[in-house]
Amino acid sequence: MKRITTKYIGIILLAGLLVSCQQTRHTYLPVPAEYGAREYRDLSKTQKMEFLTTELGYTTSTAFNIITGQYRVGMTKQQVIYSIGRPDKTTMATGSWGSEKLEQWIYYYDDKTLFLHFEVDRLDNWVTKYK
Repeated sequence: MKRITTKYIGIILLAGLLVSCQQTRHTYLPVPAEYGAREYRDLSKTQKMEFLTTELGYTTSTAFNIITGQYRVGMTKQQVIYSIGRPDKTTMATGSWGSEKLEQWIYYYDDKTLFLHFEVDRLDNWVTKYK
C-alpha cells in the first residue's frame, strides 16, 4: 500500500474570519469504484458513513467517531488509521508478564506528542504530552 503523508498547519483568513486548520495526516486508503472517488479522503461525510458502515461493517457510533477524527478505547488499528492516519513512529514491547505484545503508535504534532497504546490489536489507552 502506497503511503502519502501530508502535514499542514496554518491560519486562513476567510471573509474576515480567522479559522485555524488542524494538522492532518493523509494515508492512501482506496475505496470501491462505485463511490465515485479513488480514495477515502475524497468522499463526502455521507459517503464516508456509508462506506464505513456498509463496506467495513462498523457500527454507526464507531463510524461517527472515525469521521470526526476521534479515537476510543477498543478501536482496532484499522479504525484508528481511518480516523487520524498512520503513526509517525511505532514501537513494540513485551508486557511485564512476558506473554502479551504491546504496540505503541506515536504521532508528532507542533504542540504535542500523542502516544496510543495497543494491546492485542485494540486501543488500550493513550497519553498526550504537551510541549
